[in-house]
Amino acid sequence: MLRLLRELSWPEMRHHAWRWLSAWFAVVLGVALAFAVHLINQSALGEFSAAVRSVSGQPDFAGKVVMVSGRAAGAPPARVAAVTLGAGQPRVAL
Repeated sequence: MLRLLRELSWPEMRHHAWRWLSAWFAVVLGVALAFAVHLINQSALGEFSAAVRSVSGQPDFAGKVVMVSGRAAGAPPARVAAVTLGAGQPRVAL
């Protein structure tokens, strides 16, 4: 196999170096273009999915509070104790 490559392909490549180089460059550009189209399609699909979720009323982010021994996990006890609700409006005293 290497003998055929050495006897047939290499002389042809040396004789037509610019033709071989331009063909190689065209293949590289084609692969790069296909990858760019793939990335653009994935981005458009993500944006479309986000728009559909927004129109249907689903939240972008949903959090869940985990209570550990009477206070929210990860919150300092002083700040948790200072949270008050008055007149239907949440307020946090610092």
